[in-house]
Amino acid sequence: MSTAATDRTSDLVPGEWTTISRLWFRAKLITMAIWAPILVGLTAIPYLIWDTPWLLLFPAAVLALFVISLPLEYLEVKHFRYMVREDELLVRKGSLNRTTTAVPYGRIQSTELEEGWIDAKFDLVKVKFVTASDDGTVVIAGLSKNRGELLRDEILADAEARRVAL
Repeated sequence: MSTAATDRTSDLVPGEWTTISRLWFRAKLITMAIWAPILVGLTAIPYLIWDTPWLLLFPAAVLALFVISLPLEYLEVKHFRYMVREDELLVRKGSLNRTTTAVPYGRIQSTELEEGWIDAKFDLVKVKFVTASDDGTVVIAGLSKNRGELLRDEILADAEARRVAL
């Protein structure tokens, strides 16, 4: 099925959990592949200067953190869901500790559509919803650009309509 076919307005049916793109995991892998050698190299500098073997523990620890984070990143992408409801947006995330955040449309103050340079290679965006609560911002990352724009526009229209009704 083409991307255009999966990004129709009818896909944003209220009451259905929607997953994010699996390409988001690939984008995260590329980001990690860029940062891992840089950070391992920087933490290896003290060893290169003082030639003390125990200083190799720092780059080893950094590398271990990157390796451990791989399955965690995969699980984050796999278990992330959002639901567009009639009067609120639900965001569910987490694999071990699941949290569900409900964002009433009337509380949304603004939205942002972000696209990093790695995200752009995969045609992915992050949609940020800034709310009037203490938590402040809800982020849905890993959406195709078309779906992100559609979600932003639909929710902004609902939020505006609810603010005008107040």
